[in-house]
Amino acid sequence: MGSAEFWSNAALEYNKKTIYDFDNEKTNRAWREVLVDILGQKENMRVLDAGSGTGFLSMLLATMGHSVVGVERAPNMLKIASENAVNRGLHVDFVLGDVYNLQMIEQDSFDALLSRYLVWTLESPEKAFREWLRVLKPGGRLIIIDANWYPNLSRSPFLKMWRKMSWLLDFVTEGKKLRGRGEGDVAFYNLPFSRVERPEEDVRLLELCGYRVLEIKPNIRPQINDLLDYLKTGYWGPIFVIIAEKSCEEEKTHSA
Repeated sequence: MGSAEFWSNAALEYNKKTIYDFDNEKTNRAWREVLVDILGQKENMRVLDAGSGTGFLSMLLATMGHSVVGVERAPNMLKIASENAVNRGLHVDFVLGDVYNLQMIEQDSFDALLSRYLVWTLESPEKAFREWLRVLKPGGRLIIIDANWYPNLSRSPFLKMWRKMSWLLDFVTEGKKLRGRGEGDVAFYNLPFSRVERPEEDVRLLELCGYRVLEIKPNIRPQINDLLDYLKTGYWGPIFVIIAEKSCEEEKTHSA
């Protein structure tokens, strides 16, 4: 959703959450445990972080011993992500690019492709899914971490009030600005994945594109949020995980 300029302008505020979570030992450990549960104990996997933002997921994956490429379309996000990684002694190959067209990446390149809080923003999720299938190795896994962000919010005046109260907690704990919060909401409500039930629609599109859906975790929020985090973000509802695979059969069909 929105232009690269929109997300570049949001990069500094967005990064406050990245730094707060990554440098918080408890939150960092919780996310690492989630990733190990999803990816297994394998080391030195070649992993693509699609829509890497200011680098939270990419840096976590790097600390786990994986070879990570982060793709991001917003220049300021990319610049901050690179600085974050360097400042923490981590190597991540951050690349300016479009998740719909990963032209810099060869077919069958990655063991896993992860997307955290990106898919809901896409104007054409199916187009992205097809491109991600191309760059995954046969047997490679696609991991989508996301939520029904705005549909959940639109159903309840209580959740809208909770959201506004959470901004004060964000200001106190992360230094986020109080002014300007909620800008862009109208556009967000109109995105394709803000008008459907998820993860059901994700599964439908993934299978249409040729993936084999292996597992759906309906809500990892209890694993990644302590009480304070829940008070700050719980109004968005459950955070789900979809684990899908590029089958060898699909690869044979693609190559034929």
